[in-house]
Amino acid sequence: MDNATYVWYASYGSNMNRERFLCYIRGGQPEGAEIEEVGCSDPAHPIKETAHRLPFPLYFAQNSTRWQKKGVAFIGLTPLAGAYTYSRKYLITKEQFEDVVKQENNGLAFSIDIDDLKQRGRKAVLPSWYGTVLYAGEEEGFPIFTFTAKWKKEVPFHAPPLNT
Repeated sequence: MDNATYVWYASYGSNMNRERFLCYIRGGQPEGAEIEEVGCSDPAHPIKETAHRLPFPLYFAQNSTRWQKKGVAFIGLTPLAGAYTYSRKYLITKEQFEDVVKQENNGLAFSIDIDDLKQRGRKAVLPSWYGTVLYAGEEEGFPIFTFTAKWKKEVPFHAPPLNT
């Protein structure tokens, strides 16, 4: 590995599909998607990937034209005993993780302070659906991060799309 700072991105929902996720890394239009992703400034593939369980509950809420006007996958902000969300972890650079979050948030840029985020456990970094980054522990010496919503109000649940 080079001198870059690496993090695990624990994906859930559609980003568990490797080919779909790689469109966020290298750019391109995922199958079934309506838009083309710009990709990361560093298009290198993940160094490693593996299955993972996040200790947060999964739910589908809101609706999006990107997902056939169906519900969008989110996870809760607080671990819940007995509730797990299956995920796929990708070992990528911190900058790639920031680029992925940026693409998931309509191009809004931000930067994370890894030590601050580990201490806080979560932080709202953008005022958008996927604008809250969660720290989910460590594995092999690298922090595990994911992102979700920090709703300030109750949101209606919606069924997920069938073809994602």
